[in-house]
Amino acid sequence: MSTDKAQRARDKFAHKLIAAMQRNGAIPAEESVAYEPEQFCVRIGASRLLNFTNFYADYERAGFFSRGKVLRNIATQLGAVATIAEMPKAFADAAAGVLPRLRDRSYWDINRRRITSAFSDAKPLPPAARYLRVMYDVFDAELVYDLPQAVITVSADHLEGWGKTLDEVWPVAIENLRKISDKPFGRSERGLYLSKWQDSHDASRLLLPEVVRKLSVQGHYLAMAPNRDLLMVADSNDDSALLEMAVRTRAMMDDSRFLSATLLRLVGDTWQPHTFAASHPLRETFERLVRLHDARGYNEQKEGLQTEVGEDAFVASLSAFVRNGDSDDDFRTYATWTKTVVTLLPKCDFVVFIDLDGEREPMRVAWADAHAVVGAMMKPYGCYPERYRVDEFPSDAQLAELQQRVERAEAEAGI
Repeated sequence: MSTDKAQRARDKFAHKLIAAMQRNGAIPAEESVAYEPEQFCVRIGASRLLNFTNFYADYERAGFFSRGKVLRNIATQLGAVATIAEMPKAFADAAAGVLPRLRDRSYWDINRRRITSAFSDAKPLPPAARYLRVMYDVFDAELVYDLPQAVITVSADHLEGWGKTLDEVWPVAIENLRKISDKPFGRSERGLYLSKWQDSHDASRLLLPEVVRKLSVQGHYLAMAPNRDLLMVADSNDDSALLEMAVRTRAMMDDSRFLSATLLRLVGDTWQPHTFAASHPLRETFERLVRLHDARGYNEQKEGLQTEVGEDAFVASLSAFVRNGDSDDDFRTYATWTKTVVTLLPKCDFVVFIDLDGEREPMRVAWADAHAVVGAMMKPYGCYPERYRVDEFPSDAQLAELQQRVERAEAEAGI
């Protein structure tokens, strides 16, 4: 489909959904509506921003004759949320319905920046720590109010209205989740444990290590949560189950609601990102999943970050090259660090140093080597996935050391 035709299809979907939301009350009659095709979102009133990306992905996946039904279901879902009278004003009335939910860490980071950009005149957003917890380095955990027809995010304003903090409500939410987590895991023919709740909270059972410990393993508990309706657990000694876990995760990565590609290991009562030893036959398989997921995260955040920094810095693209012709998944990533250009670098496999006015050829350096030599010049920007601000170019001495590392790596690889 051509770019213009694809844009017209997106715009047509957006206008249909907006009209349906206005009919069922999801958008109140008195609220202003401003559709922004470049961002594929709609601004509603003074403070609401609704992005259509996930909804449109569901619509696109449906067959031609099913799309009308999908559109109506989306509008009904959004209308159900809008027509709920309100979140209970007293925590005592809401307590039984509060649950924890895990999200990809990039979700809130990207959306907070979108909202700040779209509503520059609105009051500043509350600090994320008031309503989010970082879990296991890869998730944001939020509170939600669970209803039969909808799940509503518990905001900082809701907590304030209840006179509660996130830390005070969190144990209540965990206990509520525990009460609905008695159903046993299923198990595939290859030995992979698969959650069976299918209640939009499967992934959140990572927060209940005692549920996972009921499963029989000989080694360590390894887990992945590719979306909110699936938690997979494997024995670290079972390569067959682990391979199935990786295959299932890869197959779900095109889903608009994909959650995480990170393999986690249970250590005590918490989970930690797990990397296999260099000699493990599945190390590259799992690293490839993370690399692919991070690449998509960097792509999604780029436009919003560039709007945020304006002309003060360049938000570098994360580019890729395929290592061989066997699979498009077998790729490596790189970004450019150009002299005289203030840049927000994504973390990548290689950094390409470019001096447009000098005599040096562009130099491709492994991230670990670049960080070892010029890491002090790379300042974390404070986004997720993390980027690193570089204001200056390496000195001649640093470039010489980087070149030595490149030559050493090539010699070791037999190049």
